[in-house]
Amino acid sequence: MDDTRRLALPEAAVFRTSLRRPTPERPAPKELGWLDKLLSSRKTRIEDASRQAIGRYDQELANWQRQQEDFNKAVARRKLLVERLIYESTDAMETFRGESA
Repeated sequence: MDDTRRLALPEAAVFRTSLRRPTPERPAPKELGWLDKLLSSRKTRIEDASRQAIGRYDQELANWQRQQEDFNKAVARRKLLVERLIYESTDAMETFRGESA
């Protein structure tokens, strides 16, 4: 029997190693045109919109970082469970079997 076939893991046993959601991208500031520079109300509106976009980006990035941290903790816990704890504790084995089902 081929070694790769014998060592193949079932689909449920394959672990994701990164969050599937990409890192939020920082919004590009809108360049002010000559008319925008001339009319202060247009300039103010564009600058306000840019500030709001950056504020939304900061919130999305903080949320993404929190989710990434939670994901990394879950991966580390699962790795510890699979590599060590299931061999030491029947409770850990039951937890592993419940997550894999």
